[in-house]
Amino acid sequence: MRSVLLFVFCVGFLEVCYSQPSVPRRPQGFPYKAECGNVKVEIDLFLDLTCPDSKAAYPVVKQVADYYGNDVHLKTYMFPLPYHRASFLACQGTFGIDSFNKNLTYDWINTVFDQQSSLYNSLTANLGDDKIYE
Repeated sequence: MRSVLLFVFCVGFLEVCYSQPSVPRRPQGFPYKAECGNVKVEIDLFLDLTCPDSKAAYPVVKQVADYYGNDVHLKTYMFPLPYHRASFLACQGTFGIDSFNKNLTYDWINTVFDQQSSLYNSLTANLGDDKIYE
């Protein structure tokens, strides 16, 4: 009995040790401007590109970052919410655009927010992912 418990403990311990996610190769998020070494304030903004509340908050936070210039560093993170049907696809698009050209990331975010009404759940509920991509 003791050896069985020891075996179960060892297997559980190894599973926990080896099932941890790996550390990302680069810092997460999308910097709004080039990163400055000595900033007074760092703002982490979590957005769902199909969320009306994110759309309302985004220009205000961006305006704050522009106003304070090098004293503020803004980094945006994609946070797709499960109850917005096209959210994950918009998030994937952001990572795709960023890997293609980092200078276009915020243009993409602005474009998705401008076209957000076409991604609402009422319009995409019965569409497959391939149709939403179109």
